[in-house]
Amino acid sequence: MVNEPPANYINKQGIVDGFATDIVQAIQLEIGDNTKIEVMPEARALFTAEREPNILIYSFSRTRERENKFHWIQKVQIKNWSVFSLTENKLKITSLNDLKQLKSIAVVRGDIRTNWLKKQDFENLSLFTTAVQSLNSLYKKRVEAVVYEQQGINYLMETYNLNHLEIEKVYDINQSDVYIMMSKNGTNKDIVNKWKNAANNIYLNGIVEKISRRWSILLKSNSEDNYQVEINDGILML
Repeated sequence: MVNEPPANYINKQGIVDGFATDIVQAIQLEIGDNTKIEVMPEARALFTAEREPNILIYSFSRTRERENKFHWIQKVQIKNWSVFSLTENKLKITSLNDLKQLKSIAVVRGDIRTNWLKKQDFENLSLFTTAVQSLNSLYKKRVEAVVYEQQGINYLMETYNLNHLEIEKVYDINQSDVYIMMSKNGTNKDIVNKWKNAANNIYLNGIVEKISRRWSILLKSNSEDNYQVEINDGILML
């Protein structure tokens, strides 16, 4: 998995956590799999899964470019893509063109949002390995904005005791469906089908929605500003 809270991350006790992790572990329980979940940077996870068989990674946006490179196991989130800045910057962003005028925008290397912005001809992107690094660059005023998601920002501010009044969302740029996916190159179809069938079972029997509702309550209770957390067809929309 990649470290991107609140979907998947290492918690304060050093344990893998997050609502997508709960779904993966529910599938593992369904099929009797006890493989240990490992954490790696997003770009490395994609690189590994494109080249090696029997690799499950999560959670990643489903895109046209990725469609035929992986097996898509289970949808776990509808992700809103947003731009954040320091409140003191008083940024007024009304279009992508406004964003292109900024000196620098922090993004995570290999992230779907980064790739999307590059395709929109953005030339002011500063690449970082993790979201923590990108947010830290914003607080140190090395960049003017950061592209991430609201609940992920909330979690990072809480974890690192940052004042939530010091940062604000200034623009929404897009959204995507986020999945658990499996490597396609060399992976046995029986393994793929076993995971897909188990994922479908836990979705149909309500386990996925139960996980989503539990995390919805948790995320709302942890949000000082009561940011909206919705559930769409059993899946969290953040």
